[in-house]
Amino acid sequence: LVCSSLISLGCLLLVLAGVMTKNKPRSIANVIGASCLLSFAIINTLVLSGTLTFPTQPVLLDFSNKNVNVAVKWANENAITLEPTYEYSDVIKENNIITQDKKGDVLAKNVKHLEIIVSKGPNYELEANLPDMMGWDVDRVVKKLKALKLDLEKIDVDFVFHDEKRDTLFEQNKTGKIRRNDNLKLKFSLGKEEDLKPVKLIDLKNKDKFDATIWLKRNGIQYEIEYKFDDHIDKGKVISTDPKPGTTIKQSETTVKVYISKGAKIIAPDFMTMSMDEIIEWASKNNVNLNYESEYSDSVKTGDIIRVSAKKGTVIEEGSTISIVTSRGSLKMINFNNDLSKLRAFAEEHKLSLVEKQEFNSEVAQGKIVSVSHKPGQIIHPGETIEIVISKGNSIKVPNFIGMTESAAKNECNRLELACTISYVY
Repeated sequence: LVCSSLISLGCLLLVLAGVMTKNKPRSIANVIGASCLLSFAIINTLVLSGTLTFPTQPVLLDFSNKNVNVAVKWANENAITLEPTYEYSDVIKENNIITQDKKGDVLAKNVKHLEIIVSKGPNYELEANLPDMMGWDVDRVVKKLKALKLDLEKIDVDFVFHDEKRDTLFEQNKTGKIRRNDNLKLKFSLGKEEDLKPVKLIDLKNKDKFDATIWLKRNGIQYEIEYKFDDHIDKGKVISTDPKPGTTIKQSETTVKVYISKGAKIIAPDFMTMSMDEIIEWASKNNVNLNYESEYSDSVKTGDIIRVSAKKGTVIEEGSTISIVTSRGSLKMINFNNDLSKLRAFAEEHKLSLVEKQEFNSEVAQGKIVSVSHKPGQIIHPGETIEIVISKGNSIKVPNFIGMTESAAKNECNRLELACTISYVY
């Protein structure tokens, strides 16, 4: 803005100098030059202030840690083929993008396809090093279990009357290297039975099921769990309890009923009549994850939906995943550039039958391709067979060996590069 002001001031001085000078050509030149500079300064000021904007071409975005739906929508808008791969991640939230194969200030029009890696969340098949937690208090144990990313659904926590200090772990069935989804049994002390006093029920609403049940168990309270749909409470969290918070619970007399949310009750629409943008918008609104796949199809247009895992009217739980398969169009023969290994890999990848024949050819070197039944770019239908002919090199006319000595016959075989077997008979 300061620069624009200085340029404007200079322009005014040039105009005055041009008007006042007696040299007419120089005066005209000064006025024209000053007018151009002044126009530049005005436009620059308007752009900097946001008053004036110029159209820009879309560039490739960085989708790191963004939901995969964002990338799919952007790719559709810019006619880019998106190729997602799903991997486990302890760091990146499920269905968010871990990384992409292209980054930087690249114009979207120069990108034909984009490969992205999408998070599947933590891998519960991985190993974790579980320490011996004997003697630890319950809060310290729970913190450690969560830090190790263990599957909390597979952990059986029990509180029983014991001589150990209350809330102290006194039994643990596994230590050392375990899988995150291994069944783990932990027993904590409730202290002496005579020391257990009635307790006021706290508000467990919006607490995770694991944390809520830990509180109930450590206070010696019996409970029952019931799952139901709820439009306002996230899946897996407590909706309410019966009796209500603040009620004094006598452990020997009362069983608390805990209602856990299954998320909002979602009815699947007819996805086959929706555009991809509409599906993405619907999934984002209803907190439903989308798993994207694609396959070749002769009957479905590129980018259109072939099938969806959820049919119209299906009840879907919040946080669940729907698989969508889109069309990559017809499978076409690649340009293999006489690379036999590339052609074999192509056939294996797409489960095509490959028939290889060999024949002598004086024009094509041995081991090279003479001909292929399909030309590059030609459509290949599922189950179709690709026939290729491979050169055996120049044909060789076998000489008449009858009457030759053994050494002469061997020399002739070596000269013609023939594999000859010599045997002796009476």
